[in-house]
Amino acid sequence: MKSVENLVNSIVDESVIKGKTYIYLISGTENSFTSGYYKIVENEVSYVSDITVFLFEKYTNEIGMIMRGKGILCIKVEAGKLMEYSIVNDMNPELYDSDVFELIIYQRYDLEPEGEESKVTLRKSLKAEKIKKP
Repeated sequence: MKSVENLVNSIVDESVIKGKTYIYLISGTENSFTSGYYKIVENEVSYVSDITVFLFEKYTNEIGMIMRGKGILCIKVEAGKLMEYSIVNDMNPELYDSDVFELIIYQRYDLEPEGEESKVTLRKSLKAEKIKKP
């Protein structure tokens, strides 16, 4: 696998998530990689750890080769159909990965995280993001 497009298509075709509606984010810095799978229900997203771990472990080598230093790959799928994918590389590096993921989901897709605690964290991330930008 040599391209972002191939990686995206392989993930979308995975049997454990086939037909589902979700956003999957993969962060690739020079030194580390992480990801998050978020199922979409109405106008909220919910992090699903077992699917995140499964996808990350299965594609670790590809993620390392393709995503090193690239930023955050955003994959949006509705009912199993790839709607879009893109790479974001202008997020505040001072935020935790999970906070950045929820911020991206909110800013790009207008979806809030499920649960009050996550919503409070999102509001703090929005303030931190405003501080970063001149």
